[in-house]
Amino acid sequence: MTTSKIIQGRCRWASVSSPNTKFNPIYSIEVEIPMDTYNDYLEQGFPVKEDVGFYMAIKRRFKKGKPLLFDHNKNPTTVMIGNGSLVRVQYQEYEFENVYGMHRGFELEAVQILELMRHENNVLLENFLIDA
Repeated sequence: MTTSKIIQGRCRWASVSSPNTKFNPIYSIEVEIPMDTYNDYLEQGFPVKEDVGFYMAIKRRFKKGKPLLFDHNKNPTTVMIGNGSLVRVQYQEYEFENVYGMHRGFELEAVQILELMRHENNVLLENFLIDA
């Protein structure tokens, strides 16, 4: 059995309360990690990214169900997480092999939002609504 791990850091591109449906529906979050953690995972073939910082991409397939999501008071929530939020993420490392070779990744299990940066989606301009 694989052991769950925990990472804490600033996040971006969070699709935790609802899946990202650009391609196949998937829950995901990218968490900023220290350079040494990045280098360790990179050497092992895990999906990490270097782009104005070092990030690990943690995902969960839609068919596995929603990951757990909690606010800073440990209450379940469905809030959208904005870029730059401070989060604590529980995940598992996995690996499998198929005809294309060895694949490694991170399975998203749960997220706790420690400091929420509001998601800027669907914000109306102050003068948008008018009397008809």
